[in-house]
Amino acid sequence: MQAPSQQSRKERERQARKTEILDAARTVFSERGFEKATLDEIAARAELGKGTIYNYFNSKEALFASVIVRGIKRFQAYVLAAVQDSSDPRTKIEAYIDASFTFFGKHRSLFSIFEFEKSALARSLGEDLTAAFCENEMDIVQVLEQLFHEGVRSGDFKNLDTQRMAETVFGMIHVGTVQAIRHPESHNLTEQAQFIKSLVFDGLATLKNTNNENRTD
Repeated sequence: MQAPSQQSRKERERQARKTEILDAARTVFSERGFEKATLDEIAARAELGKGTIYNYFNSKEALFASVIVRGIKRFQAYVLAAVQDSSDPRTKIEAYIDASFTFFGKHRSLFSIFEFEKSALARSLGEDLTAAFCENEMDIVQVLEQLFHEGVRSGDFKNLDTQRMAETVFGMIHVGTVQAIRHPESHNLTEQAQFIKSLVFDGLATLKNTNNENRTD
């Protein structure tokens, strides 16, 4: 009767150690870059022996890929949770945008790896992980697309291509995070999120221009 309980405890301990390794790896990769980072440094940061890492990951490339895939899944879960707390389509999309920048603020090192280690990422993922990476990224965009679809269906949004709307907003979020990585001193995350929300829902045209268009029609 004790074996299942003992096994469960061992599994929890194993998962906890794996998490420690991934956290340490994320920090080292963001500080040193993929090429310069070593498993010795990662082991030291995790306060483990190098051999222990090989019990979980067979190479630096596999560890790097796992850091990235875990990050994407965490981002997806974070955004989904934020959206579920909202009601109407506009509020949900605003929550999506806010949550994206909030997550970035909490995990800048992860996004730095995305931005500066793209070539290493392509080499490390391999075909299977590349497919999983692309699928997870598509899932994130599809969440946004579904929200736009809800808004079109309810009459809250114009009847435009929801996929293009989702890709455009996701692209603006991506550019905003990249700028914040490259120029952290001049890019406030809250202001970035507010700018995108204003652009999406208020547009560029002034009230005067809108009235002129209505008179022309």
